[in-house]
Amino acid sequence: MESNAEKVPRRDFLAKSFAAAAGLILPATAGATAVQLFSPEYHYPKKPGEGRILRRIYLTREASKWHAAERADFILWDKDGRIDAEGYKRLCWFLRDVRSSRIVQVDMRLAALITSVQSHFWFNQGIHGYYHLTSGYRSWVTNDQTEGAAADSGHVYAGAADGWLDGVSVEDLAGVALSLKAGGVGLYKKRGFVHTDVVGKPNLWKA
Repeated sequence: MESNAEKVPRRDFLAKSFAAAAGLILPATAGATAVQLFSPEYHYPKKPGEGRILRRIYLTREASKWHAAERADFILWDKDGRIDAEGYKRLCWFLRDVRSSRIVQVDMRLAALITSVQSHFWFNQGIHGYYHLTSGYRSWVTNDQTEGAAADSGHVYAGAADGWLDGVSVEDLAGVALSLKAGGVGLYKKRGFVHTDVVGKPNLWKA
């Protein structure tokens, strides 16, 4: 099934905006594979499809007063399982602070976490959904202006993302994210999204 995912045409969305991310360099962990980023502290669920990681990531973001609607899919991991440089730049741009338009290096573990969650539902349940991002990186100023945000949120370190996955309940999404033991997971059922981060201790909270 992964080979089919790779055949999806790459969307050249808002290409000019990626110029701002062109100067980004890969982090020191760029040589690590997606699987290595989850070892030994991360444990992929032992179910059919264990260890299979999608090379392509699927993201979307609804329009707001700061930006138009965005939708993209692109190769994030190369055939050896290591981060793809161009894909990483696209990810950093997509997870930018949309209020300030600031782009920073996204934590590689967050890239692996989002990929692994999508991979779990793709391979184990046949759910080929886009990840609807509601919040990625936040500057300190944006974080201070965000209602309910923790003062020392993982978002300011580019190590957290809020969102939901097409065809998956927020409860199931939170459960799988927590099982990966990557960090904190917040279930915001009434607001319809799940917070995931790679900077805190594995724990679950509900709001």
